[in-house]
Amino acid sequence: MDQETETTSEILVPEDRIGVLKAAKEFQKEISEKLGAKISIDGNSAQISGEGFGVWQARAIVRAIGRELREMIKAIR
Repeated sequence: MDQETETTSEILVPEDRIGVLKAAKEFQKEISEKLGAKISIDGNSAQISGEGFGVWQARAIVRAIGRELREMIKAIR
């Protein structure tokens, strides 16, 4: 049984930080390419979908953006 299952996760991002995530189109593309996770934004909610581990990593990055943890983002890159 070697089936890939898509995982989805939703995370709320503060209103004052969601603009940063929306404006980072190149960053979203990089996450998609490196982690295989897609980020969709609706209001102040970010939905992340893809393969399990990639979604988990992308969720941590989105959470870091929401909390303004620039050093964490630099460490992941």
